Amino acid sequence: MAASPTFTHGSLQQELQAFREVLDIAREDLRKLLTCTHLPEDGIALITRERRTVADLEWLVYDASSKIAMRELAVLSLS
Repeated sequence: MAASPTFTHGSLQQELQAFREVLDIAREDLRKLLTCTHLPEDGIALITRERRTVADLEWLVYDASSKIAMRELAVLSLS
């Protein structure tokens, strides 16, 4: 997602929370795939896709967190 000056601190917090919730779900899905007793026929592909999804979501969480931190730093430096 491109940086947008129109994001408020609250909307960034909401975005971060949404990413974290989806990340939790993706991690749980991956855990289920890795621990299931009967892997589906395309199980390896599903695991690979889920790992990529988790990695992408972790990056989005990091990105949103850094945007929030930068905003907070800017506010503190103006004080």
